[in-house]
Amino acid sequence: DDYIDINPLWKKGKKIVINRDNVEEFVRSRNTSKDYSNKTRMQRQKLYIQTYINQLKTQLTNDYSTTLQKMYARIVEKFAEKTNITLKEIDSYAEMILNYSIDNNEYYTLPGEDQKGELHDEFIVDQK
Repeated sequence: DDYIDINPLWKKGKKIVINRDNVEEFVRSRNTSKDYSNKTRMQRQKLYIQTYINQLKTQLTNDYSTTLQKMYARIVEKFAEKTNITLKEIDSYAEMILNYSIDNNEYYTLPGEDQKGELHDEFIVDQK
């Protein structure tokens, strides 16, 4: 898809490189001047999750030990005072990721209807 309404460099057919400088923009932004722009934001969020898991699986498959150490070091660096996660727990997480698969059919969307609200788009969940 074309995401130039979020970033003019994100044109259809071009490779988008997501990194720490633009990841939030990619997964959170939407064009509020367009009706129902949340749908494209949700598509980008699904794409990001699928791509993240697939790339992590590739890294773990190519060099499990180094990838595990990098994951653990990054968590300790960022959250040292806020977590007590162990390397063994990261190892369990990595094993889970290697055995995990996801596709578009595995996402659940609540049944409901989009509508224009007074200030913004709204999603009205079916009450049935």
